[in-house]
Amino acid sequence: EVDEGPAAPEVRGVEEKADGAEEKAAEEDVESVEEASAAVAIPDPEVIVAAAAMAATAAAVTSEVPAETPTTPSPAEEKKKKEQEQEGGVGGTSSSPPVGSTSAVDKARALRAAAEKARLEAERMDAELTLEKITKLEKELGSRKAREDADRARDIRNQLEQLNQKLSGEAAAPVLGKEEMADSGMASTVSPLYSRDAVTGETKLNIGGGGSEEKKGLIDVPETEPLTDDEIERRVELFKTSPDFLKVLVATTAGFENVGSGSDVNATALVLKLHEDDVVFRRNQAEVEAENFDLVELTEALRKSGGEVNAIGLGEDEDEEKPTFTKDQIEAKVKELEAVPKFVKNLFPDEVGKNDTALAIKMLTDDWENEKMANSLWGGGKDKQKKKTEDSNKEGESTLFGSGGSFGGAFGDDGASETDRMIQSLFPKQVIEREDETSMPTEATMKIVMEDVLTKLKLFSPSGQAEKVLGGYIVRGTNSYDDGAALIDALDAQTAKSPRAKGRVLVHYISDPTPVSEEQLMMGDRDPVLYVTSPDLGREGNSLVLVGVSSTAVASAWYTALYPFLINPDVLKRAEEQLDLANAGMEYNLDWLTGEAIPLYAAFVAAVAAHEVAHRVVAGVYGLNITVPTLIPSLVTGVTGQITAFKTPPKDRQQMLDFAIAGPVSGLAVSAALLFAGCGLTASADAATYANFPALPVEILRQSSLGAGIIEGVLGNGLLSVPVSAAATSAVADITISLHPFAIAGFFGLLVNGCALLPFGRTDGGRIATALFGRSGTQLVGLITLLTLFLAGLTVSDLLLFYFSFIAFFQGELEMPCRNEVDEVDFSRVLLATAGGVLMLLTLIPMV
Repeated sequence: EVDEGPAAPEVRGVEEKADGAEEKAAEEDVESVEEASAAVAIPDPEVIVAAAAMAATAAAVTSEVPAETPTTPSPAEEKKKKEQEQEGGVGGTSSSPPVGSTSAVDKARALRAAAEKARLEAERMDAELTLEKITKLEKELGSRKAREDADRARDIRNQLEQLNQKLSGEAAAPVLGKEEMADSGMASTVSPLYSRDAVTGETKLNIGGGGSEEKKGLIDVPETEPLTDDEIERRVELFKTSPDFLKVLVATTAGFENVGSGSDVNATALVLKLHEDDVVFRRNQAEVEAENFDLVELTEALRKSGGEVNAIGLGEDEDEEKPTFTKDQIEAKVKELEAVPKFVKNLFPDEVGKNDTALAIKMLTDDWENEKMANSLWGGGKDKQKKKTEDSNKEGESTLFGSGGSFGGAFGDDGASETDRMIQSLFPKQVIEREDETSMPTEATMKIVMEDVLTKLKLFSPSGQAEKVLGGYIVRGTNSYDDGAALIDALDAQTAKSPRAKGRVLVHYISDPTPVSEEQLMMGDRDPVLYVTSPDLGREGNSLVLVGVSSTAVASAWYTALYPFLINPDVLKRAEEQLDLANAGMEYNLDWLTGEAIPLYAAFVAAVAAHEVAHRVVAGVYGLNITVPTLIPSLVTGVTGQITAFKTPPKDRQQMLDFAIAGPVSGLAVSAALLFAGCGLTASADAATYANFPALPVEILRQSSLGAGIIEGVLGNGLLSVPVSAAATSAVADITISLHPFAIAGFFGLLVNGCALLPFGRTDGGRIATALFGRSGTQLVGLITLLTLFLAGLTVSDLLLFYFSFIAFFQGELEMPCRNEVDEVDFSRVLLATAGGVLMLLTLIPMV
C-alpha cells in the first residue's frame, strides 16, 4: 500500500465536491442547451452539454482549492527534510512521493484546461450551425413559397432576428409560437425589438427597456409586407420600360457591378434587392430613432401633449428665440420625404439622412431660420416690418375705387420684405389691408382654425405652423382630396360645424405666393397653400363718389349721342341757326336734335346694358355676390367701361372666367348686331332721311377692323379705303361718312367691349387672363398689354390712350383670390377665351 499522506482526505473532499458540481451543472445546462437548440436547430446538443459540464467542474475545483502560495521553510523543516533524504539513500529504497495539495491543484488545472478547450470547440460548432441555419432561412425567405405565405415569411424573419442576436452576443428573447403570441397579445410578425399595440394593432419599436422615464416610449415602425408575384412583375415591367441610363444608375446604386447597359441587369434580382434594401432601411431608421434620445424625447413629448415643443438643439439660451413644431408638422414633413430618392437623403450626414424624422425637423428648422434671417434683413423683424408696411400704405394716395397706388402696387413697397412685395403684387389692397383691422385674422383666430377645422380634415394634413403674411396667414400641407374643389367643400363643411371659426375667416386654396425656398428647389416641387383671409373682401369705395362718377358717365354718353349729329354739315347748320336765335333773345327750338339723338343714345345704352346683364345672369347662376356697376365716362365713346366688383370671391377660376367673359362677349354681339342693322337702314334710307343721319370721320371708323369690315360688307367694299399716300393727312381727317344712329351706337359699343377684353389688372380681360394663366402669368401678360396700349394710344387712337390711363391708375391690381385657384379651367373655356381674344384683336386692331 502506498501512503497517501496527510493531505489525501482533503484532496478526496475536493474531488467529491467537483464531481457534485459537475453533475449539477450538467443537469442545469441540459435544459438550457436543449432550449437553445430548439431555437437554432442544433443537431448535437450533447457536445455543448459535455463542454458546459467540464467547464463547470473545472470552475468548482478551482474555486474550492486555494491557489498555491510559495513560502520560506523554517529551520526545523529543513533539518527534517535532510534527514529523510539521508535515510532514503542508505536503505537503497524510496517511498512514493507524498500526495499533497500541490498535486490536487495540478489536477484541477488540467481538468479546467480540457474543459475550456471543449467549450471553445462547442462554441465554434454552435456558431457554424447558427450561420448555416441563417443561410437556409434567408434562402427560404427569398423563395416563392415564402412570398406567397405571409405568416411563414414573418416567422422566418422572427427566427433570423433571434439568430442574429445570438451571434452578436445579445440575450435572445424566447421564441414564441403563434398560440403563445396570440395569448400574449403579440403577433408572430413582431420581433423582441418590437411590440404590437393590442388596441390599435400598430407595430411599435420598444425604446423603454431602461434608463430614465423620459426616454421610455414607443416609436412607430412602418411595416413592410413581402412582395407578391403581381407586384414583382409590375416592378420588373416598370424597370424594363425605363430609359437605359436610368436602369444603369439604379442598378449601380443598388450595388450591382459591371453594369454596361440596362440589358445586363437581372430585373427580378434588382427588384428583390431594392425591396430588401427598403426593409433594412426602415428597420435601421426605427433603430436610429430609438437610440437618439433627443428625437425620442421630442416624439414622446408631442404624443403626450399634442401641442408644440422646442426644436432640438435650438434656443438653448433663455433669451434666444426658439422655433416650435407640432407633431402634425413633423409627420407631414416626414410624409413628404417619402417621395425623396434615397440617394438624395444620403447627401445629408448619417445622423440626419438615415432618419426621416431628424431630416424633417432639420428642414423645418432651416425654413424657420431662413425666414428669421430674411425678416431681420428688412428692418429687424416681422412685426416691425408689418407696421412699416402698413404705415407706408396709409401714406399713399387713396383712389376712387379703394385701390391704392399706381399700377395697383405691382412694383411693391421699397421697404417691404420679398414675401410682402410678392403678395402686394399678386393680390389687391382690399385683401391685404382692411380699414377695419378687427376683421383680419389674428393669431388666436388661426389657433381656432387649426384646432377646429384644419386638423380635423380627413385628407388634408398641415405640415407646419401658420405663417403670418400680409392679409392673413398661409398654411402649408399635403392635400389628398381629389381636387381643390373637394378640399374647399370639406373646409366649408368643417368650418360650419365650428361655432368658434364660422364667419371669422375665409380660406383660399392658391399657388404658393411666397419666394421659392431652398427646400422647394431641392424637392423640385412647389405645392399649393391655404391662404386664410378676412371673410369680408368686398371692395371699399366711397358711395357718393361712385354715384358721381356714374352720373358723369351718363352725361358723357348723352354728349356722345349728340356730337356725331353735329359732325353732319347739314345738321350742324340747322343747329347753329337755332343757337343764333337763342343768342338774339328770340324763340328757338332744338327739340328736333334731341329727338334725333335719343335713338343713338338708347342703342348705345342697350349695348352697355347687354354687357352688364350678362354679368348678372352668370352671377345668379353661380350665386356670386357682386356690386352695382360703376360707369366710367369717356369723351370719345361716352363710356370707357363699367366696373362691377365682387363682394365675395368666386369659388374657382372657371366661375371667374365665365363671369368675366360673359359681359364683353354679350356686349360685342349686341354691338355687332346694331352696327349691321344700322348699316342696312343706312343703305335703304332716302335722300332726305340720309341728310339728317349722324356722321363719323373715316379716320375713326378705320380704327376697328371688325367695325370697318361690317360697314364695308353692307355698304360696299372700298367705302373706307384710303390711299397709302393720303393716310394721316388733313384731307383724310376731314372726310366723314353718315350712318344710321344704330350703326354709330354699335360701332362705339364694339370699341368699349373690345377694350374690356384687354388682359390687364381687374378688368374683364384681366380676370380671364388670371383664370387661364394664374396670377404670375397675368402680371407678364398685363405688362405687355400696357406697353402695347400706350404705344398704340400715342400713334393710332386717342381712345386707346385714354383707356390706358384709366386701367393703369384705377384697375391695375389683380382680382381678389378665388376660393380655389389650383384647379384648371375646362378645355371648352380655353376655346371660349381664345375666341374672345380673337374678337378683341379684330375690334381694336386698325383697318389696314
